[in-house]
Amino acid sequence: MKAIIELVVKSFRHLATRVMMARRMTMAANPTNPPNPPNPINHSINSAASFVKVTDVTNDGGNKHIAALYFYYMTDCLVDLADGLSMKVFSNISRFKDANGAPQIQPFADLRYEYGNNAKFPNKEQRNEIYVQVFGAPAENLSDGYNEFSKLRNDLIEHSRKLLDSDQNTLTTALKGKMRAAHRAFKQFLVDLHGDALKWSTKNSFYNIANQTAYKILRTPQIVRNVTPLTVSGSDWPFVEIQDGQKMVEEIAAYLNYSNEVSFTKQYFGSLHSSALSGAVAIATILDFQENLAGTFDEMAEKCYEWGEALESLSGYLGDRAGQRLASVPRLSSLNSQ
Repeated sequence: MKAIIELVVKSFRHLATRVMMARRMTMAANPTNPPNPPNPINHSINSAASFVKVTDVTNDGGNKHIAALYFYYMTDCLVDLADGLSMKVFSNISRFKDANGAPQIQPFADLRYEYGNNAKFPNKEQRNEIYVQVFGAPAENLSDGYNEFSKLRNDLIEHSRKLLDSDQNTLTTALKGKMRAAHRAFKQFLVDLHGDALKWSTKNSFYNIANQTAYKILRTPQIVRNVTPLTVSGSDWPFVEIQDGQKMVEEIAAYLNYSNEVSFTKQYFGSLHSSALSGAVAIATILDFQENLAGTFDEMAEKCYEWGEALESLSGYLGDRAGQRLASVPRLSSLNSQ
């Protein structure tokens, strides 16, 4: 019953925010209210190509690699599962003998024999070396307590929610000022981290082990069907949410006896996945947002709001499990106290 009530309250709040956004659009279209200058930012990730475009992950001259790194951080479990599957393939060659041609085994071999010994295939410890410096926590537990990334993110999400929940006519100078300050602080934090080492690591190490290796392994149906009948096709997963993909991950995790502090269910992975996608979009928007080119904060605030909703869902899922920790994901009900 409690879960149903929470769901209803959350749905009502989300609907109220959407109504407020629609009202603002109507006001902007009214000739007596000149429209604000268009905001040039409209990021979304719904394919492999859009992920690359939004995050600059393969662009040496880009400035949003940290958005891609956040996605890799939140879905690092996929690299763990691919690594485990690659070990199974070579330890049981009679079971995993068909990959639709020997060349399809290449990513499995790369991960099995180069893992931790090649800059393009960083192991867990090497990946965590970067994650901890940026997000304050290793990927295996996502439990960071209190750190700068979490604090600045939470502040911006909270002020975004307040802004979107307010009527455009009643927005106070103080609220706009707090939103502006929260954005500037978080953006500066991200920019300060975004040096050549982070760019190189994201483009050459994380992109290779994730996009070019782990995701290909998990999208190899002939191998995956030895574990579960559920598979994903095409090159866009995991940059698009697919129900079969969530269940596939759950069953591979069960086969490998994989645990990441919690029972690794499709619901848990689905929450991680949603948080990863919305977070990557929000971070890219935060970095691209320029006050002098945007009439309002609405576009950025909406992306941050969606990120917060995904993170709140993940926190709520974990909150029912005593002893589990995920402090890096904000419990928005407690943001006011921070």
